[in-house]
Amino acid sequence: SANLRAADLRSANLSSADLSYANLRSANLSSADLSSANLSSADLESARLPDGVRWWQGGAYGPRRRMLRVWRINADIYAQAGCIHGSPDQVLAAIQYRRDDWAGELGADAAQTELDRFAVLMSVALDQLG
Repeated sequence: SANLRAADLRSANLSSADLSYANLRSANLSSADLSSANLSSADLESARLPDGVRWWQGGAYGPRRRMLRVWRINADIYAQAGCIHGSPDQVLAAIQYRRDDWAGELGADAAQTELDRFAVLMSVALDQLG
């Protein structure tokens, strides 16, 4: 949960660093080593990311209107949906598992619509990140 807003972290060795919930908004990470870093729930808005690192954030889904974030560090792709994070397949499976909970809150048809919305968001994110 560090506040690293606008920090100059060029060339920093952040390999395996726990940057979960960190405020990295407008930070310069242009040559930082982010391999195996935990970026779950990190705010990367306007951050300068190193070559090979890209991220996507968008859409709201589910009864609590959570945001989907997906990032790519070289060949590795990570996803976060609310408090769920892992590979895109792991996150998609965990969201599908919530169908019954959502159906209880929203009704079966609305729950399925939210699951479909999430699947489309994940597809768009993965397509954008290549």
